[in-house]
Amino acid sequence: MKRVVVFLLSGLCLAGCGNDQWKEKYQRSKANMDRLQESFETLKIEKSKLESELHEVNFKIAQQHENTNYSNENFLSFIIRFSEDKDFQKQRIKFPIKITESYLGMNDTIYSVGVEQWNSDKYKFHPEGFNIYDNEELSLKNTNFRVLRWHGIESCGDLCFYFKGFEGKWHLYKVIDRG
Repeated sequence: MKRVVVFLLSGLCLAGCGNDQWKEKYQRSKANMDRLQESFETLKIEKSKLESELHEVNFKIAQQHENTNYSNENFLSFIIRFSEDKDFQKQRIKFPIKITESYLGMNDTIYSVGVEQWNSDKYKFHPEGFNIYDNEELSLKNTNFRVLRWHGIESCGDLCFYFKGFEGKWHLYKVIDRG
Protein backbone atom coordinates (compact mmCIF):
# COMPACT_ATOMS: atom_id res chain seq x y z
CA MET A 1 0.00 0.00 0.00
CA LYS A 2 2.92 2.39 0.77
CA ARG A 3 4.26 1.83 -2.73
CA VAL A 4 0.93 2.80 -4.28
CA VAL A 5 0.82 6.05 -2.24
CA VAL A 6 4.45 6.90 -3.11
CA PHE A 7 3.74 6.07 -6.74
CA LEU A 8 0.66 8.31 -6.82
CA LEU A 9 2.46 11.20 -5.07
CA SER A 10 5.37 10.88 -7.50
CA GLY A 11 2.92 10.95 -10.36
CA LEU A 12 1.24 14.07 -9.04
CA CYS A 13 4.58 15.85 -8.69
CA LEU A 14 5.58 14.89 -12.22
CA ALA A 15 2.17 15.86 -13.58
CA GLY A 16 2.47 19.25 -11.93
CA CYS A 17 5.77 19.89 -13.67
CA GLY A 18 3.97 20.31 -17.00
CA ASN A 19 5.71 17.48 -18.80
CA ASP A 20 3.10 15.92 -21.14
CA GLN A 21 5.14 12.75 -21.67
CA TRP A 22 5.30 12.11 -17.92
CA LYS A 23 1.60 12.90 -17.58
CA GLU A 24 0.73 10.21 -20.15
CA LYS A 25 2.96 7.63 -18.46
CA TYR A 26 1.45 8.49 -15.12
CA GLN A 27 -2.10 8.14 -16.47
CA ARG A 28 -1.30 4.74 -18.04
CA SER A 29 0.41 3.55 -14.88
CA LYS A 30 -2.48 4.74 -12.73
CA ALA A 31 -4.95 2.93 -15.01
CA ASN A 32 -2.85 -0.24 -14.74
CA MET A 33 -2.72 0.09 -10.94
CA ASP A 34 -6.51 0.52 -10.82
CA ARG A 35 -7.01 -2.62 -12.94
CA LEU A 36 -4.59 -4.56 -10.73
CA GLN A 37 -6.41 -3.40 -7.61
CA GLU A 38 -9.74 -4.51 -9.09
CA SER A 39 -8.23 -7.88 -10.05
CA PHE A 40 -6.84 -8.26 -6.55
CA GLU A 41 -10.25 -7.58 -4.99
CA THR A 42 -11.89 -10.08 -7.39
CA LEU A 43 -9.29 -12.72 -6.46
CA LYS A 44 -9.93 -12.15 -2.76
CA ILE A 45 -13.66 -12.74 -3.32
CA GLU A 46 -12.95 -15.88 -5.39
CA LYS A 47 -10.58 -17.18 -2.72
CA SER A 48 -13.25 -16.71 -0.08
CA LYS A 49 -15.82 -18.58 -2.22
CA LEU A 50 -13.37 -21.46 -2.83
CA GLU A 51 -12.55 -21.73 0.88
CA SER A 52 -16.27 -21.90 1.63
CA GLU A 53 -16.75 -24.64 -1.00
CA LEU A 54 -13.77 -26.57 0.40
CA HIS A 55 -15.28 -26.40 3.89
CA GLU A 56 -18.59 -27.73 2.51
CA VAL A 57 -16.86 -30.61 0.70
CA ASN A 58 -14.86 -31.55 3.82
CA PHE A 59 -18.06 -31.51 5.86
CA LYS A 60 -19.81 -33.80 3.34
CA ILE A 61 -16.83 -36.19 3.36
CA ALA A 62 -16.94 -36.33 7.17
CA GLN A 63 -20.69 -37.03 7.09
CA GLN A 64 -20.22 -39.76 4.49
CA HIS A 65 -17.50 -41.35 6.60
CA GLU A 66 -19.84 -41.38 9.61
CA ASN A 67 -22.55 -43.09 7.55
CA THR A 68 -20.26 -45.78 6.14
CA ASN A 69 -21.23 -49.29 7.14
CA TYR A 70 -18.29 -51.61 7.41
CA SER A 71 -19.12 -55.22 6.64
CA ASN A 72 -16.57 -56.86 8.90
CA GLU A 73 -17.25 -60.03 10.81
CA ASN A 74 -18.63 -59.76 14.35
CA PHE A 75 -15.74 -58.49 16.46
CA LEU A 76 -16.64 -60.30 19.67
CA SER A 77 -16.90 -63.67 17.88
CA PHE A 78 -13.60 -62.91 16.14
CA ILE A 79 -11.73 -61.97 19.33
CA ILE A 80 -12.90 -65.10 21.17
CA ARG A 81 -11.53 -67.30 18.37
CA PHE A 82 -8.43 -65.10 18.09
CA SER A 83 -7.69 -65.60 21.78
CA GLU A 84 -8.19 -69.39 21.71
CA ASP A 85 -6.73 -70.52 18.36
CA LYS A 86 -2.99 -69.82 17.93
CA ASP A 87 -2.99 -70.74 14.23
CA PHE A 88 -5.97 -68.49 13.54
CA GLN A 89 -4.22 -65.76 15.53
CA LYS A 90 -1.14 -65.91 13.30
CA GLN A 91 -3.34 -65.73 10.19
CA ARG A 92 -4.99 -62.58 11.47
CA ILE A 93 -1.93 -60.52 12.38
CA LYS A 94 -0.45 -58.12 9.85
CA PHE A 95 3.20 -59.14 10.05
CA PRO A 96 5.64 -57.63 10.71
CA ILE A 97 3.64 -56.16 13.58
CA LYS A 98 4.77 -53.00 15.35
CA ILE A 99 5.19 -53.37 19.13
CA THR A 100 5.68 -50.35 21.39
CA GLU A 101 6.75 -50.86 24.98
CA SER A 102 6.26 -47.74 27.05
CA TYR A 103 7.09 -47.94 30.73
CA LEU A 104 6.71 -45.02 33.11
CA GLY A 105 9.91 -43.00 33.37
CA MET A 106 11.69 -44.80 30.54
CA ASN A 107 12.08 -44.18 26.82
CA ASP A 108 9.69 -46.04 24.54
CA THR A 109 11.01 -49.15 22.84
CA ILE A 110 9.57 -49.69 19.36
CA TYR A 111 10.26 -52.79 17.31
CA SER A 112 8.66 -55.10 14.77
CA VAL A 113 7.97 -58.79 15.18
CA GLY A 114 7.68 -61.25 12.30
CA VAL A 115 5.52 -64.35 12.21
CA GLU A 116 8.47 -66.51 13.33
CA GLN A 117 9.12 -64.38 16.42
CA TRP A 118 5.48 -63.93 17.44
CA ASN A 119 4.87 -65.43 20.88
CA SER A 120 1.14 -65.98 21.26
CA ASP A 121 1.65 -66.83 24.94
CA LYS A 122 3.10 -63.39 25.73
CA TYR A 123 -0.21 -61.60 25.21
CA LYS A 124 -3.46 -62.97 26.55
CA PHE A 125 -6.61 -61.98 24.70
CA HIS A 126 -9.25 -62.83 27.28
CA PRO A 127 -12.35 -60.67 26.76
CA GLU A 128 -12.90 -60.42 30.54
CA GLY A 129 -11.22 -57.28 31.82
CA PHE A 130 -10.88 -55.81 28.35
CA ASN A 131 -12.47 -52.65 27.04
CA ILE A 132 -13.34 -52.66 23.35
CA TYR A 133 -13.26 -49.44 21.33
CA ASP A 134 -13.90 -48.92 17.65
CA ASN A 135 -11.11 -46.43 16.88
CA GLU A 136 -7.68 -45.30 17.99
CA GLU A 137 -9.04 -42.37 20.04
CA LEU A 138 -10.65 -44.89 22.43
CA SER A 139 -14.17 -43.55 21.90
CA LEU A 140 -17.14 -44.89 19.99
CA LYS A 141 -17.36 -43.87 16.34
CA ASN A 142 -18.39 -45.65 13.17
CA THR A 143 -14.96 -46.70 11.94
CA ASN A 144 -13.12 -49.71 10.60
CA PHE A 145 -10.98 -49.92 13.77
CA ARG A 146 -11.24 -51.68 17.10
CA VAL A 147 -8.95 -51.21 20.07
CA LEU A 148 -8.94 -53.91 22.70
CA ARG A 149 -7.56 -52.47 25.93
CA TRP A 150 -6.67 -54.52 28.95
CA HIS A 151 -5.85 -52.60 32.10
CA GLY A 152 -4.88 -54.83 35.01
CA ILE A 153 -4.89 -53.00 38.31
CA GLU A 154 -3.30 -55.75 40.40
CA SER A 155 -0.80 -56.73 37.72
CA CYS A 156 -0.10 -53.11 36.71
CA GLY A 157 -0.60 -54.06 33.08
CA ASP A 158 -1.88 -51.74 30.39
CA LEU A 159 -2.09 -53.28 26.92
CA CYS A 160 -3.74 -51.91 23.79
CA PHE A 161 -4.29 -54.17 20.78
CA TYR A 162 -5.15 -52.32 17.57
CA PHE A 163 -7.31 -54.10 14.99
CA LYS A 164 -8.41 -52.98 11.55
CA GLY A 165 -10.85 -54.51 9.10
CA PHE A 166 -9.35 -55.78 5.85
CA GLU A 167 -11.74 -57.25 3.27
CA GLY A 168 -14.34 -57.99 5.92
CA LYS A 169 -11.96 -59.65 8.37
CA TRP A 170 -10.32 -58.24 11.49
CA HIS A 171 -6.52 -58.14 11.73
CA LEU A 172 -4.23 -57.12 14.57
CA TYR A 173 -1.74 -54.55 13.29
CA LYS A 174 -0.21 -52.87 16.37
CA VAL A 175 0.38 -53.51 20.08
CA ILE A 176 1.19 -50.94 22.75
CA ASP A 177 2.37 -52.31 26.10
CA ARG A 178 2.43 -49.67 28.81
CA GLY A 179 3.28 -52.35 31.41
